[in-house]
Amino acid sequence: RLLAKEVFNSATRAGIKQHIFPSSAQAYGASNSPTLSEAMLLKPITVYGQTKALAEEELRQCFKENAIAADVVRLSNIYGGSFKEGTVMKKIHDQIQAKMNPIEVFDRRPVRDFIFIDDVIEGLVRIMLSQLDGKFDVINLGTGKGTSIDGLIMELTNVFGKTTNESAPAIEALDSPDDRIVLDIRRLIARTHWRPGIDLRTGLQKMMKGSENGG
Repeated sequence: RLLAKEVFNSATRAGIKQHIFPSSAQAYGASNSPTLSEAMLLKPITVYGQTKALAEEELRQCFKENAIAADVVRLSNIYGGSFKEGTVMKKIHDQIQAKMNPIEVFDRRPVRDFIFIDDVIEGLVRIMLSQLDGKFDVINLGTGKGTSIDGLIMELTNVFGKTTNESAPAIEALDSPDDRIVLDIRRLIARTHWRPGIDLRTGLQKMMKGSENGG
């Protein structure tokens, strides 16, 4: 928290008038709500989420004390490029590549909002370009669509577990009504006149093509 405060204040002293802070959907904590809006009370349950929530407050305080524009952007689960160590997506992918059956994960029911990195970049740029002088805002940046871990396993298997373009048959995925982190993106759409356009299957296919090309 002290580091965030120093970064924000140092930037302000340097004359920077526009601040965009990439926060996280984990600041909300798990919920049984279909989607999470920016107005909801934050109840983070992880250290990472708690850290982001505290940093948001520091930026809000910096805004109150200085003539700046500031946006907090709460990002959903980002994927793309390569599989990041320590993520459930990496764990599932590695088991598919090793032809393990069944795929083992801690819990198949939690529902998350997965957003491709290209959409994250475009969204951040659009938010920056639409920023208003002297305003503080909080904006969710996600797809607004939830996928359970069970559904994620199916999608990864469809893309990475096949030697042809044939898709596995559609199966209704398990999900949990009590562990959802899916973002309400109506404020994003209203402000930027844009919404993320890369669905999970397409994003995973882009990752596969990138790995085949050595990317």
